[in-house]
This record gives sequence, C-alpha cells and structure tokens, in this order.
Amino acid sequence: MLLLFGLVAGGAAGFFAGRRGAPRRGAPQLIPPLPDDLVVSDTASYIAAHVSAESTFEPVAFVLLERCAALVSLPCALVMRERPGAAAQIAAVAGGLDARLMGVDVPLDSQAGRALTDGLPVVGPKDEKVIAINRGDRRRETGGGIAVPIAQGGSVYGAIVAFGEPAIGSREAISLISEEARKFIGVLVPAYLATAAARRAETDELTGLANRRSLGKAQARSGTSERASLIVVDIDHFKAVNDDFGHQVGDAALKHVSRILRQTLRPRDTAARIGGEEFAIWLPGADQATGAEVAERLRTSVAGSPFRHAGAERIITISVGVASYPTPIPVVENLMGAADAALYQAKRGGRNQVVASPARAG
Repeated sequence: MLLLFGLVAGGAAGFFAGRRGAPRRGAPQLIPPLPDDLVVSDTASYIAAHVSAESTFEPVAFVLLERCAALVSLPCALVMRERPGAAAQIAAVAGGLDARLMGVDVPLDSQAGRALTDGLPVVGPKDEKVIAINRGDRRRETGGGIAVPIAQGGSVYGAIVAFGEPAIGSREAISLISEEARKFIGVLVPAYLATAAARRAETDELTGLANRRSLGKAQARSGTSERASLIVVDIDHFKAVNDDFGHQVGDAALKHVSRILRQTLRPRDTAARIGGEEFAIWLPGADQATGAEVAERLRTSVAGSPFRHAGAERIITISVGVASYPTPIPVVENLMGAADAALYQAKRGGRNQVVASPARAG
C-alpha cells in the first residue's frame, strides 16, 4: 500500500508545518498528522475533512502538484478557471517553479490553454513554451512540456502543466499525471469554486482590489496591538473624466490607479476600492511619517504615469488623506473619519496633494 509520505518525500508535512508561500490570508492552517495507513487516493478527502472549507483548495492543490512534479521530475503548475469560457490563471505551483507566477493569466491560445479549450492533453513543441508568459526570468524559457486537463461533470475547469520535456516520455507522463489528478478532482474542483466565490465576495470586480468588506477584515486582523496608518485616495475631477470621455475611459483610469497601488505597496498592505473613485490603503505597522511617505509616493506615481486608452494618453491626479493609530488618532475605529477629513482638506486646498491628520480647519 502506497503511503503519502513515501511518495511525496515529506512535502505535505512541510506544508502543514508552515512553508514558504503559505496561504496569503493569514498563517497556514494546521491539520492533525496524516495517519500511517492513509493511502494516496484518500489524501484529498482527509485534507478536506480537517481543514475549513475556505482553506481547502491550497493544501489539496499543493499536495497534488508536489506528487505530479515528483512523478515526472519537472516543475508543475495548476491552471484553474471558474467555468468553461472564463479566464484561466495559475492557481498553484510546485517543483521549484517561481511562486511569482501565482495569479498570472494563462492565454487560452497557448499550449496549456488548448488543454482547457479542447479538453485533451497537449504536448508542447520543443521550441515553444507550454505557457507563453515572459516574466523576465530565463529559467522559464525552457520549451516543451505537457498540459493535462482537469474535468468534472463534463466541464474542463483547469489543467496540470509540467514544464520541460519529461525524461520518461510524454505519453507516460500524461498517464501518470492523469491518474494522480483523478484521485484529487472530487475535492479539488469544488474547493477551488468555493475559494473563488469567497474571493469574489471580498474583491472589487472592476479593479481586482479588495472591497470595503475585505479592508475591514484586514484591519481587524491587525487589531490594536501595533501602530498602523490608513490612507484614503480620491481621483481628482473624476466626474469630468466620465462626462467628457465616457465611462470606458473612467474605468480605465480606475484600473490604472489600481495597478499603481499594487506596484507601490508591500505584500502585507491592503489596497481597497471603497467607492466610485475612492480607494483606501491599510498599512499595518506604519506610523504617520511612514504613512505620509507612502501617500506621497502614490501621488507622484499617479501624476507621473499617464495612462493610454483608445490611442490617447491622459494624465490624472489624486488627492490623499492620511490618518495613523495610535498617534495622533488614539482610537482605531476613528481612522476612516480622520483620513476622510484630511482628504477633504487636500481637495479644498487645490487637489493633487497629501494631507495628514489631524486636518486643520480652513
């Protein structure tokens, strides 16, 4: 009887003890040690039974990919989508593949994308990458690879992608990955759909940033044990942008600002869209000086980065308010009101500027 630890060489144990690249929403969730008599086909069900529903997908995906990578001696990625026809993204990586690929869109016209659209295994040519993504890392330029579709109920929800040419041959590699995937699909697909639904509930659909609900959760996780800053951002003259150029340009402006927020912030920070053209950024551990510095960096980045839409280049600016806990705001629940007051002063003062709380009258 094959045992999980013998086949994964301790990979799963390392995950549950806490690993690099652990779940992004807080610390990895621990489960009881896997029983010695647990067969591999029961692994996904065991994880699902001992990990909360919203946390099931990542450990199941990790164990599956670790096994596939070991079987074919190649780095592997799991590509998933919520339904046929939807966009696909890299949802998990293993075997030494760069974790920065997580969340990257997978073109459906790539070799890997064809596995999703056609529902059949794909063998990539030796001179072509199985996923055509250029992230500036030469290690990902290796051609070849295979993509094995993941289907349930007649619908293809994803694919397991192995990068490079398998020494055991493509036919054997496809057979091994297909058999391994079969053991996990019953848990993997529902867990992914549940995770995606939870993510949608806390994500702004247009920009992909957190929404107000998710921002509140991030603030609650920080508690009152450490200092923190809240930045509120408003796009200047946004109504005029919509009125003069149309809502498509307005949407492009919102997405443009959102990209700058992502590029500027630390991984532990939370950027959220909380209104039409209003954003909030939660900076745990940042005092008021740091919060003001980040706010100024955001302001100058937006002002210095025109965005293009329909062949035209446009410049927008933002006004920014900053409030910090516990100095000068001693009650964390009052941060939003204080930051809004500072933002209002920035707009009254001529826009395209940063004001830190407490805002002075006048």
